[in-house]
Amino acid sequence: GGHMAGAEDDARGAVAQASVLEKDLKDLERLLKADQAAVAAANGGAAGGESARIKQSLRTVLRKLMEAYFNPLNVHKREMRSLLGLLRVALQRHAEIFTGSSTFCVRTFAHLLPLLTCAGLSESVTDTIVWTLCQLSSQLSNAGDPKTFAALCVGIAELVEDVAQVLEIHSCAPGHPHGHGAVLCCFGEAVRRMCDDAGPDTPPQSEHGDGRGSGRGGSGRKQPAKGESRARDVAPVVAPVPDGLAVEVGGSEAAVAVATVACKLLTHALRVGPHVTTGFVSPATARAVSHIVASPVADHPLRRAAVATLRTVATESSARVVPGETCLRAVASALFERARVDLGPAGSVEREGYDGELAACVDAVASAASAVDVAACADAAATASIAIVASGEEACGANLRASALRTLRMSVAAKPALVSALPGLLPHAGSRDVADALIACLHPVFAPKVSTFTEKRRRLGGGDEVWTRGGESGAGPSSAAAWVEECIVSALHQLSPMSLGGSTALSGMVTGQTDWAAAAPRRARAAAGLVRVCAAVGRDRPRLRLSGVSAAHEWLKWARRANDAGDGLVATAFTGVLDAAVSLARMEKTENGASFNEDDLTQDLLLWPWGNGAINEAPAEIRRAAKIASLRASLAAAAARGKASGSTQQSMRQLLQSSVKEPDQGVVAATVSWMPAASLLLGNDPNAGIDMVMNIAANDTATPEVQAAVAVAVGGLAAAGIAVGAKAHADMSLRAKARDAGQRAIVSVGTPEKRAAANDLSAAVSEAVEASGGKVAAKYVVTVESAAQVLAPMLTVDEDDAVAAAALWALPTVFEHAQQHGGANSMRGSSEVSALVTPLALHRAEGVRSALRDAAPALASRGVLLDAATTQTSKESPGDDDIKEEGLALLRRLKATIEAAASDPTMRESALQIFAAAAAALPHLDALTAALIVILHRLDDKDAGVRAAAVNLVRAAASRRGVRPRELLLGNRLLATHLGVALPSHPVMLMTMAEALLDMPDTNLLLEVLPAAVPRLVERQDLDTLKAYAARLGPDFTVGGILHDWCYTAIADLINNGSERSPSAVEACKKFLEKQTGVKLEVLVTDHKKELMRILIRSAGADDASDPQNEAERLQQVLGTLAQLADGTDKPPSVPDFLRPHFTWLVMGDHNDRSGDAAAQRRFLRSLTIMVHLIGPHLPQFAPKVMAHLTSALERPSLLVRNTALAAWLLLVKQLAGHAPDHLRRVAGRVVVAMLPHLPDSVNAGGNERGSRRGSDVGAGVGDDESGVDNASAAAEVIDELVLRSGASCMRGHLARLPMLPACDSLAR
Repeated sequence: GGHMAGAEDDARGAVAQASVLEKDLKDLERLLKADQAAVAAANGGAAGGESARIKQSLRTVLRKLMEAYFNPLNVHKREMRSLLGLLRVALQRHAEIFTGSSTFCVRTFAHLLPLLTCAGLSESVTDTIVWTLCQLSSQLSNAGDPKTFAALCVGIAELVEDVAQVLEIHSCAPGHPHGHGAVLCCFGEAVRRMCDDAGPDTPPQSEHGDGRGSGRGGSGRKQPAKGESRARDVAPVVAPVPDGLAVEVGGSEAAVAVATVACKLLTHALRVGPHVTTGFVSPATARAVSHIVASPVADHPLRRAAVATLRTVATESSARVVPGETCLRAVASALFERARVDLGPAGSVEREGYDGELAACVDAVASAASAVDVAACADAAATASIAIVASGEEACGANLRASALRTLRMSVAAKPALVSALPGLLPHAGSRDVADALIACLHPVFAPKVSTFTEKRRRLGGGDEVWTRGGESGAGPSSAAAWVEECIVSALHQLSPMSLGGSTALSGMVTGQTDWAAAAPRRARAAAGLVRVCAAVGRDRPRLRLSGVSAAHEWLKWARRANDAGDGLVATAFTGVLDAAVSLARMEKTENGASFNEDDLTQDLLLWPWGNGAINEAPAEIRRAAKIASLRASLAAAAARGKASGSTQQSMRQLLQSSVKEPDQGVVAATVSWMPAASLLLGNDPNAGIDMVMNIAANDTATPEVQAAVAVAVGGLAAAGIAVGAKAHADMSLRAKARDAGQRAIVSVGTPEKRAAANDLSAAVSEAVEASGGKVAAKYVVTVESAAQVLAPMLTVDEDDAVAAAALWALPTVFEHAQQHGGANSMRGSSEVSALVTPLALHRAEGVRSALRDAAPALASRGVLLDAATTQTSKESPGDDDIKEEGLALLRRLKATIEAAASDPTMRESALQIFAAAAAALPHLDALTAALIVILHRLDDKDAGVRAAAVNLVRAAASRRGVRPRELLLGNRLLATHLGVALPSHPVMLMTMAEALLDMPDTNLLLEVLPAAVPRLVERQDLDTLKAYAARLGPDFTVGGILHDWCYTAIADLINNGSERSPSAVEACKKFLEKQTGVKLEVLVTDHKKELMRILIRSAGADDASDPQNEAERLQQVLGTLAQLADGTDKPPSVPDFLRPHFTWLVMGDHNDRSGDAAAQRRFLRSLTIMVHLIGPHLPQFAPKVMAHLTSALERPSLLVRNTALAAWLLLVKQLAGHAPDHLRRVAGRVVVAMLPHLPDSVNAGGNERGSRRGSDVGAGVGDDESGVDNASAAAEVIDELVLRSGASCMRGHLARLPMLPACDSLAR
């Protein structure tokens, strides 16, 4: 009775507890809804205290429920599943419950993880638990407790390492799924941090637990279960203890389950917190993941999870963490396993997902592995890769096949002996990717490049060629290569359509069929792939060449007779055979090797896709591929000879007629892309082609793809016409390049590659025409008017993106060839096209704007501007000024597009780049200055991207000129003046220029431009800008002080440019200076006489177009007036006397010019030349200093600098001869020695700098045009002046003391 009463009491207690837990579940649902309402109220502006209280209540209820239901006894109950669902809702909609308490996240994690080892869990429950664990780790990373998250990452890495050891134990003794239990103790640090927190969110610690395991610092994390065999449903140790979370793994199933969740947790942690997690992933962790991937105990879900983990580890971790050899062996094992497993049909989610993950893992591990690692496991990797390919095209995803083939190439490259394994791929060579892989692997073996370090080919006593490598020698190729060659030859023989019906083992491997007629297409594809291999690697292998040529010949005969049944198999084989023939036709012909006979590409063969059997019922992609193959093959046939045979010409005409009538617009586009190369190879008039493509583009059925192909073809036909007009189309080298470019253009329809193919054809034509003499018959030149009939309708803002871009690509080619070979008549109408094109700077598509940027230099070419000038001025021969004006008009149109894009910064940036590209092509300095002013104003743009683009454009302009940005901007008087006026009132522009361009403080930049700005500010009487200067420069600067300190610049401007102004304007400037400074003008001149002399001389030297001697004569009068004002007496000193005390100061004051860019150095040398002229009789006093500067200038790399220095030497000799003959006699030897390096060594060396001893320095370091600079003649002229002209009288009797001169044309008399 007592026992019955006790049982009844227990039952009543259990019922009561169940009712309480059910009530708690309902409370949890109510609290979740209340929390959602509280959060909404808090967002609406109410207090958030209620929400915080509800979250605390939620944690309390959740903790109570987890302790009740998250245990092995209740793991299969409905309430446990309900609690899991509520926990999922809480994680999705109430993440603050978890992010607000890291210890609560760890507690929940500790309750859930051990449940995965319980037997009988449904897949949905398991997936929910794993998802919840991953989400808990995400919330913990966002909880603001990085140390706890780091502890969790450490625990996950330890769990992966431990479970890998458990799997290894089970794999060593298969057949005992329940006999190897183990207890894993993990997450020790995370659990200890949870237990150390005594806050209200932490539940009381459980008092029971055996304490097994002590984390990384204890006796170990894994303990075998003693004396008993436990099933998966044995209760794990759920309670967390201070030493860690102990989870009992009772058998292989439990081990697989724990390993799966461990891999998923590590992958998730690396994705949500890579910056933290990677710090705790060690090589041991990566090695453990690799062992899991390769474990024989692993099932497919575990292997997929482990592959994803290995990929993430290899991607996120450094190469030092990834043990390359171990990881490569693991992925090789996974590849081999995948080759044996059927994961369903193509397109299934499971197959595509796993193949994609495995392919990414293979690529990531291969990238992280070193060359030594690859070589160590090359055998396993190659075997696994071949197994993937051998499983068939339909057995796995294309991305996995591609990764496997990349791995194979990498393995063979690391270990060349593995070529002996490649015959396993021969039956699959019909697939293009396999054939490409075979070519890549075999090319280094069959077509080795002679190297002075690794391989040598030499002749021994008998004259036979042998290969030597690493000190060893042997006749012929290696045994492995010979074996592969034999296999390829044998395979081609067995696959031959003449091989007794093809009943061979290889034929069966290729086709899997016994019926020869049905198997023929697959045999043809395999043979075509092997022929491609022979063509690629058999250049020096006569047997391979012969086998490939013979096989192609036989299969082309089969293709002519074959009929497609509508399934596309024969058409696919036809495409492969023609591609193989094209590959053979590209081979270089040798004396001893067999060559492909282009006559095999007969008319009926090339027209086969348009009239064979039921081919029209085949899939459209297959029909298109066959027709494109015919087009490519026709180019190969035409290019094989210097002139296409009559049958080939007839075939190509028939192809053209059949192709342009195609309903498939893809074939029409390919045909249009084929036409330029075909026109060149056949020697046709390009204007007929222009008319044809114009009709094709005007057809209502023409798609944008066809119209884009037409646009590109117009440029190609223009290039082809030049080749035909120059009779260069018979050149075999050009024909081969035209064939290659045409074939690339055909297959690249609809891709950016078509532009590269067109550019290659144009470049090849230009090179061949130049080599042939450059004379072109005018009737073969495609005029701009003719091309514009096709292109003009495409050059509109509303045109399709691809079409407009293609039309812009074609324009530069048309302009180039018409301008270079057709003359002015051929360029007629180009200005209208230019005006039509410029609005495209505002096209919506970035690709069109980019194409216009590339075409902009062509719009600024001389021919286009000449046509515009002819149209505008009605002159037959416009001058350079007219052309310059049209260039500026082009820039004004492009500037208008920049201003029109005010609302779109991306479009404004593109318009600015287009503007700069056109300006860079204009040769006039005025255009460059105007363009730079426009670009510099964009430094004040409101968009940072536009400002950055402007900075880059200024730097590019400086680089083209061969100067620094500072010299480009401040060395140009107009630019410096403009900047000086604009910068004070444009703070963003000032800051951007100072920081990004000139790397100087704002105030320093203002001080640099202020001297250039003062003359303009005085002329305008601009007090506002002067006040802005004073405000930005600081309290030490005032308007009067600025004008007093820099008045000499304004006075010099009045002296230099006063004649261009009215007397009243000059007088107004003088009064303005006197009023603002409070000083009379004469006093200002006297106080700043030295600065005034320097700026006058420097401004005279800055004029590159003027003669320094003429400038010196002009300054003679100016300085005479200045000397009179400064002296104030009736007898002022002469100009040489006035200049003499200040000569050294004037020379040394130009330090920046002496040490600056080439342009600055030339400015200094011209100023020095002017001073040499002005100093007159006092020159001997300063001659050593002047000669030192001139000698130093002759060492500069720039030809123009040296040429300017030689002109200064010439004037120095003249002045010394006139004023101090004795001094000239003493320094004559130094003059000759300075000239010698710039004279040619002999008569045969020619009369220019390139024949001199300094010829190696030609053009170094400068961007100016130095063509035509003849420094040898300039140096010879100095010696002539010294010996035969002005110095003849004083040098008479002293010539024997001079150094020996070379015998050169420049000195011959």
